[in-house]
Order: sequence, then C-alpha cells, then structure tokens
Amino acid sequence: MQDDASLHLIAAEAKVVAVVVPQVAGRIVRYSLDGENILYNPPNKPGGGYGLDLGPERSIPPHPTLWTGKHTWATLGDIVTVTSERDPAVGMRVGKNLMIDGATGALDILQRMTNVSDREQAWCFWDRTLCKSGGFGIIPLNPKSRFPAKWVLGTRRGPLWWDYDGKNPSHPGIQVLDGMLVTKAQGSEQKVGADSDAGWIAYIRGRLLFVKYYAYFPQGNYIDNGLTVAHYFNDNIAELEPLSPEARLKPEENTRSPSTGR
Repeated sequence: MQDDASLHLIAAEAKVVAVVVPQVAGRIVRYSLDGENILYNPPNKPGGGYGLDLGPERSIPPHPTLWTGKHTWATLGDIVTVTSERDPAVGMRVGKNLMIDGATGALDILQRMTNVSDREQAWCFWDRTLCKSGGFGIIPLNPKSRFPAKWVLGTRRGPLWWDYDGKNPSHPGIQVLDGMLVTKAQGSEQKVGADSDAGWIAYIRGRLLFVKYYAYFPQGNYIDNGLTVAHYFNDNIAELEPLSPEARLKPEENTRSPSTGR
C-alpha cells in the first residue's frame, strides 16, 4: 500500500506495520506492533527511524545525499526497493530491498552500496535504527573478545570522534549480566560497543521486544574501532548500530549485507 509520501508494508496477521519514506533517504519511520511504534522520529525534521549509513563515522565526510536525500523506489512482487542518488561527497550510492513476513511481521532488509566514483574505495555499512529512549539495550558479548572487558565505553572527543575504554569501562546505567551487556537507555548521551559474534542486538521498551539481526563475518576487517555493533543513547533516542566489515570496492562494484528486524 502507498500514498503520496510513504510506502506501507503490512503484516495484517501479525498486526505489524512498517512505513517507508522515499523522500527522506528511504527511511523506515514506523515499525509498529498493534499500533505501538518502537522507532523515534524527531519533531519537524528528518533523521529518525531506520536509515542506512556508511562508515567509519570518524573518517567519512558529510554525505547528505545518502543520509537525508530523496531516494527513488520501485516494487518487485512483495519486495520494495529504495535507492539513493549518487552522493558527490563520497562517490557512493546506497539502497535497500525491503520485505515483510506476513505471518510474523519480521522485516527483512538487504542493504546495498555501490562505488560510483572513478577510484577504488573502502567503507563499511553503518546500520542505524533510532528507537524511543527509556528502554533496555542488550548486546551479547563475545567470550573471545579482543577487549579485556569484552565491551567498550565511549567518551566523546569531538563531533565524530569517540575514544573507547575496553579495559575498565564503568557506567551506573550499564551492567554485564550472564554474558550480556545491558544498558538503561536514558540520561546524558553515551555510546557503547562490542566485537560481538552473535549477530544480534535487542531493545526492550515496555511490552515491546525489538531484535535486530545482522551478518557477522569472523574474518572480516571491522574498521570502526574493531566493533561489530554499537549502541548510542540519550534522553530521546536509543540507537542500535550493527556494523559490517570493510568493503573495498572498485569503480562500479557493489556489495550487499542482510539485516532483519522483528
């Protein structure tokens, strides 16, 4: 179903609805169960919900065409595709194939990036889902982690730079319970991460449990501080951030990465 501004993916049996807005970077601005939306959308401006970004964040230049620009869209059977224009700042194009499971409401996403420049480039997928704050984030930790604490706590050093402590991280709203990093997503801004090998991150808010699954590659070069997943939160948002390994692409070459929310 569609209207002039959005595309609606509906799993009527599961009472789940996803709403995609091609005009604003093909974002998913609504993923609701029985009318309750887990996603956060800032009032009167773009930038909320689920968006596909590229990283690592510390080195990529501003790229509004990918992050907030208008995407084209098309349908192929039950699949909705949204695709960005070429971003002149990075010479890349991104896109997503979206399909909802009518019985369960699981939303499958195939993320795409294409090098549309005249030189070889290397980036990673930065899968960013902004949920409403006030819930609990859960990251399963890697028993063989490269970090002594098996997780890292970020300290902001600039607009795009975080220093991470993986030796003695401590925060009053964060605990490790049975091998899981559990955060209370509220208060002053904070970012945590891990080199988790489990391939999922979860968020619990009220009666909703939202689980984001992503591909994990044991031999991959994870170029964003060695993290496979990160979690940022403050008093407004709880952002779930799976990361892919580096994808080194020649001109016109592309790569894909699957992700699922449920």
